[in-house]
Amino acid sequence: ISDMDLWKAGDSLTAEILVAYFPSSHHMRRSAESIAALSGGDLYAIRAIAPYSERPRSMKREIKAERKENIFPSLHGALPDLSGYRKIILGFPLISGRCPNLVRSFLRQSDLRGKILYPYCITRFRRIGNCNEDLQSECNAYLVLPCRNVDRMDQSTIRAWLEAGE
Repeated sequence: ISDMDLWKAGDSLTAEILVAYFPSSHHMRRSAESIAALSGGDLYAIRAIAPYSERPRSMKREIKAERKENIFPSLHGALPDLSGYRKIILGFPLISGRCPNLVRSFLRQSDLRGKILYPYCITRFRRIGNCNEDLQSECNAYLVLPCRNVDRMDQSTIRAWLEAGE
């Protein structure tokens, strides 16, 4: 899965759920794969043309510099066709309480009209910060649910969260 930009779950050509995530760490990739398996959704990795450092501290510095300099990285590869999806589960690392500009680039380029956005992050902190504002300002989704920290959720909580926007 890690080498593929889009992985289809099941046999159907279209699915109701897409799990799009910024593969910033093995932990983020594993959480996205788990959520895709739990939800039956397809998996899409949001990647930049110019890859980030694999070292966590260096990557954080790069992401913070993009925000400070108002740089929105170009996405690697084609965006998935979102027309067959009703729910978009969006995963990203929380950096200084904000959504990375790479994820904001994905939102800016995606037509999310009529979709429900389920954002989640991975952070060791309890507070989500300003990422909800970032998401609201960047996307045209029908409904943007509050960002959740999946580090603090078990499978039953994740299932309830996915049912919340219905």
